[in-house]
Amino acid sequence: MSLAPKIDELRIFLNTHEFDLCCITETWLKDSIDDSVVDISGYNIIRKDRTHKLHGGVALYVKDSIKFSILRDYEFPDPEGPEVLWAKITPNRLPRGYSCLIIGTVYHPPPPAKDEPLLDYMMDSLSRIESDIPGAGIILAGDWNRANVSPVIKQFRLTQVVHFPTRGIVHSTKC
Repeated sequence: MSLAPKIDELRIFLNTHEFDLCCITETWLKDSIDDSVVDISGYNIIRKDRTHKLHGGVALYVKDSIKFSILRDYEFPDPEGPEVLWAKITPNRLPRGYSCLIIGTVYHPPPPAKDEPLLDYMMDSLSRIESDIPGAGIILAGDWNRANVSPVIKQFRLTQVVHFPTRGIVHSTKC
């Protein structure tokens, strides 16, 4: 939550680990905050700020050496909806059979936000991406806030990597 006050930590983390990409949710950035505030040397930043409410927002850091383009044709149609940022990247090396990678960074607000508009949008967007950009690998990252994304995962043969909440109350059992 809130990228600007944590930017020094992120700079150290990215420069230490040398990741090619970094997807960020809940940036809390606004258009009044210049990119220079969250700039990280060696990376380009792509942002989709929340314009209608507090908090939210997504960003994608892409290493300078990687060619990328922003896919604005796939943006969520309602400016008051969730933030979804799409980018096409073409690193120097890709797994065999892939022409590029499509990165989707998503922030879906917690309830009372409705899941159906986002899920319908994801089904439509991923179908269009598969049709428009054959041979693309797809990576979705983000904060879904308890939305049931299993229909999207199943339809597009995606693999879910994180299967548990990454913050909040953790329940443990004493042995």
